[in-house]
Amino acid sequence: MHSVTPALTDAHRLLRTHLLSHLDAVEYFGRMDHWNHREAETAHRVIDDLVTVIRGIIVGHAPNATGGCRKCEREYPCELVQTVHTLLKDPEREFVRILREDWEITRD
Repeated sequence: MHSVTPALTDAHRLLRTHLLSHLDAVEYFGRMDHWNHREAETAHRVIDDLVTVIRGIIVGHAPNATGGCRKCEREYPCELVQTVHTLLKDPEREFVRILREDWEITRD
């Protein structure tokens, strides 16, 4: 087993911080009280981009022929898929509300 160097530890921390700062900026934008037309269009693109990111993460994590995860080689569903499932299916989040409303619209 090899040890991680302090420089690599710092690089990992900086990468994580950088990625989280992107999400912080999007979250801040999403909490603005009023959007002009340009900002509303940007919000639509941001939603599309976030869905693309989530899909990109999930797609590689699929079961292989032996029941393991193709990406991380752990039992499927792996921890990543379980975490995404928990967050997307949380009844307190907007994802579920939107799906419920969409279901009601398409059933009628």
